[in-house]
Amino acid sequence: MRIGLILLSVLGVIAFNTVISIKQALKNLDITISKTKLLSSDFSNIKLQIDVLINNPSNKALSINNFKANIIYQGQIISRIFRTQSFQLPKKAGTLIRSEGLILGNSIVDQFIDILKGKQIDNNIIIDGQLNYKGVIIPFKETHKLS
Repeated sequence: MRIGLILLSVLGVIAFNTVISIKQALKNLDITISKTKLLSSDFSNIKLQIDVLINNPSNKALSINNFKANIIYQGQIISRIFRTQSFQLPKKAGTLIRSEGLILGNSIVDQFIDILKGKQIDNNIIIDGQLNYKGVIIPFKETHKLS
């Protein structure tokens, strides 16, 4: 009886520590725009390739059920990223998710007018989304400056 209680206590501590380390690993994920590339442009639209990097700095590999995010520029969703199949985030490594975005012409014209007026233009992109780890939804929102 006493050995069973000790064994149960040890298993409980191990399970608790595993949950804590996974929560910490999920909290420390770094989601960034690693690269943007101009695909095409005209007076009506700018088409971009947007690479989102999910970096896992922890010592624990994570299996993500799905990932979805909106890429937002000047309050406008320019791209939606969906990864509906589960994927692995290796420990101490990153996973790249590629998407295409479209910036509408009226945003371009507005920025050009702002530049002529000497106004500072907003060149921030927001990644707003969530990932699903074993049924637990982890929301995130990151702001990145376009260079």
